[in-house]
Amino acid sequence: MLCLPLRKLAGWLQTINPNKVKSEIRDKVVQYQNECDDVLYEYWTKGQVTNPRKRSVMQELNAACAELKTDKAVASVFGTELNEWKGIDLPG
Repeated sequence: MLCLPLRKLAGWLQTINPNKVKSEIRDKVVQYQNECDDVLYEYWTKGQVTNPRKRSVMQELNAACAELKTDKAVASVFGTELNEWKGIDLPG
């Protein structure tokens, strides 16, 4: 069994030849390798790297508030319909 330390994975993935992988994943491999190149360049030339996909705390809070508003709206609609349903005289 072979083991590779997790911290070495990114470097190992850089050694993959995109021409030797399935065509369905080739673009993703190239994209990953290009992003690794960019990250290393930023780190060694500027001393730091920022992940553009990482959301800030404020973005996370805004997203949570938006979800809460949606949940309240859905609960309000279903609550109204439930009250109407309760008012119906069901046989029984």
